[in-house]
Amino acid sequence: MTEQRIALTLSPASVGKGAGTWVGGPCRLTGDPSPPQPTHRLRVVVNEAPLPGEWQWHGRRISVHREMAGEARGLVCGVMNIAAEARDEFEEWYETEHMPRLAALPDVLVAERYTAMSGTSPQYLALYRLADIAVSQSTQWMAAARTPWSARMRRFTLDYRRLAFVRDEVA
Repeated sequence: MTEQRIALTLSPASVGKGAGTWVGGPCRLTGDPSPPQPTHRLRVVVNEAPLPGEWQWHGRRISVHREMAGEARGLVCGVMNIAAEARDEFEEWYETEHMPRLAALPDVLVAERYTAMSGTSPQYLALYRLADIAVSQSTQWMAAARTPWSARMRRFTLDYRRLAFVRDEVA
C-alpha cells in the first residue's frame, strides 16, 4: 500500500477562488452551528506538493479512524505540536479515545491523522471531512471532544489551531 501524503495551503479568502477549495477559517468549539467566517480559503491535495499560499502544511497519514463514501460539505482541521514529555500519552489518547469518539459521530465521513514532513510545523494534523459542518459544533461533538483525558492533554498541546471550512461554491 502506498503511503498517503497530504498538503494544505491556506490563503486569504480573496485569493484562489474556484472549484476544489474550501472557505472558512480559525474557529473555536463554541456550540454555534453557523458556518465559519470566510476569512481564508483552503486547498487540500493528496499525494501532491503544497501550492503557494500564506501558510502551507504537508505530511503523511499515520491513521484513519473512519472512511465513508459521501460528499463532504464541511471540513475541520486541528493542527498542533505536543510537548515532548507527553508525546507517548498524546498518541495513546488520540488513537484510543479522542479520534475514535469523534469518528463515531453521525455525519463524520472521514477522520484521519497526519504527521508533518520534515521542516513543516506544527507536527500534527487531524482532519475531519463532514457531511454537514454543523456537526462540528453539535452537543454530540462537544461531548465526544471534552473528556477528562482531553482536558489533561490540552495542557501539553502547543501551537494549537482549529480551522473549519465549507465547500467553496464558486465554480
